[in-house]
Amino acid sequence: MPLDTFATAVDASAYGYALPASAAAGLLSRATQALRDEAGYPITTTTSTLQLQAGDSRLKLPTPLISAVSALSLVNIDSTVTALTAGTDWQWRTGQVICLLDDGVLLAEDRYGGLFQVTYTHGLAAAPPALIRLTCAVAARLAATPVTALTGITSETTGSVSWSAAGSRAPVDGLTESECRQLTRAVPVRRAWQVPL
Repeated sequence: MPLDTFATAVDASAYGYALPASAAAGLLSRATQALRDEAGYPITTTTSTLQLQAGDSRLKLPTPLISAVSALSLVNIDSTVTALTAGTDWQWRTGQVICLLDDGVLLAEDRYGGLFQVTYTHGLAAAPPALIRLTCAVAARLAATPVTALTGITSETTGSVSWSAAGSRAPVDGLTESECRQLTRAVPVRRAWQVPL
């Protein structure tokens, strides 16, 4: 399970952000979740199990910052899995690619459609200072934003001209463009989404 927040009220104070004491924990949690949502993965160390299609005897893991691949299995036609052996059937060194090695595995890939189940560990062991500061900044912005402003601008009138964006709402806890740019400088951001099992 990932850390609850990337920063604490003490961190916020150290960076010069005054958060209301009664709401600090909730604001930091909301900020952390907004950053995770934008990054596309939990950011801090977690273990995931996914099913992926092989292509050219390779599996491309969708998440950055991979520290270990602990298991790889072939998914059979009946949805059962057959465990494969590291070093004999597959190999992972670093990065996001697992190479399939054994001729039998490659044959099974062709026969069963190349669906594999992989369990791996990814993410940072600790939040870097830039991410801690950004979490505090987002929490401070959320604290200063009136509840009525969370839906964004839906209509405006200037003189006799008015417009309305019916049905369009800004995300309640979304990040600003500036915050998104800062996040991409602090950690890798994933743009393709994969739903974990």
